Amino acid sequence: LQNGSLAGYLSEGPLPIAEVVRIAHGVLQGLVHAHGRGILHCDLKPGNVLLDDDLSPRLCDFGQSRLTHEQDPALGTLYYMAPEQADLQAIPDARWDVYALGALLYHLLTGGPPHRTPEAEQRLASCESLAERLATYRQLVGRQPRPSKHRVKGIDRRLADIVDRCLRCDPSDRFPNAQAVLDAFHAREKQRARRPLIFL
Repeated sequence: LQNGSLAGYLSEGPLPIAEVVRIAHGVLQGLVHAHGRGILHCDLKPGNVLLDDDLSPRLCDFGQSRLTHEQDPALGTLYYMAPEQADLQAIPDARWDVYALGALLYHLLTGGPPHRTPEAEQRLASCESLAERLATYRQLVGRQPRPSKHRVKGIDRRLADIVDRCLRCDPSDRFPNAQAVLDAFHAREKQRARRPLIFL
């Protein structure tokens, strides 16, 4: 597509809140469509979201995708991959895409994915095997403090709460699927639409 990927769009840093929400809606609609047909993406990240002529997002690169009934593992991309996905014995789950969506939202809001630090990069680079690298990644995500750069003035609490719930380490604490995340965005919009009336 002419406008390239979301990764390129993010090259200059985080996006305005309204633009983050617009892109999130488009990505969520794509995920809901895929999940409704029994397809899990399993590698959602800025590089796998293309922007069409009016900058609407389009999901691409389903090379790691799995059908919901499949048992084969699928590795995503570090810092966007759910910790339980970083296991060669893992069984695909819709909540992997929910975690990746949270990491994508975090990147849109802050300019980088959660948990990526120079120290984390160094530890992962020193691993000698894929299994060791995956185990180190699980430890990094599980033991580091919860990402908090999105908890700043200008980012409303409801949006930050959505990101936090997507990024829970325990999959049972996340939204169960993309539709539930989209419903949370709709609830946020309704609440924000009522604010002027409440203020008056």
